[in-house]
Amino acid sequence: MLHCKYNLLRLFVIVFVCYFIFISGCVESKSTRTQTTLPSPSGARDVIVGINYDKNKSRDTYLCLMLSIRHTGKKEYEAQTYASDRMKWTIEWKGDKELILNSSDVGTYTWKYDDNTGWKLTNKDMKLAWEWSLWRPSDK
Repeated sequence: MLHCKYNLLRLFVIVFVCYFIFISGCVESKSTRTQTTLPSPSGARDVIVGINYDKNKSRDTYLCLMLSIRHTGKKEYEAQTYASDRMKWTIEWKGDKELILNSSDVGTYTWKYDDNTGWKLTNKDMKLAWEWSLWRPSDK
């Protein structure tokens, strides 16, 4: 009888530990990577890639990438993409005036900077949830 109690206790502990491991792996948690900063080749600009954790603003962009481009520390441009952080993505500079975001779920976004118009998304088929530009001709 005593041997049976220990086997039952051992079985309970094993089931509890397995359940805890399973639940902790399935619970949605925020990524430890909340922001990534990537400087341009010359270092004059950088892009900060963040993740939208706000479910209340738009469920379409929850856990999607947000970009903030800065020039010498001042914010120039911001955009909310539909590229999910849960999927594979890469971002790279092509010089100081072109930024490319490759996302396995929505495709490739390309932004180019023009001295006369500021930052523009060049892909006609790609959509943004929103974008904001602080470009002014005097900022050249």
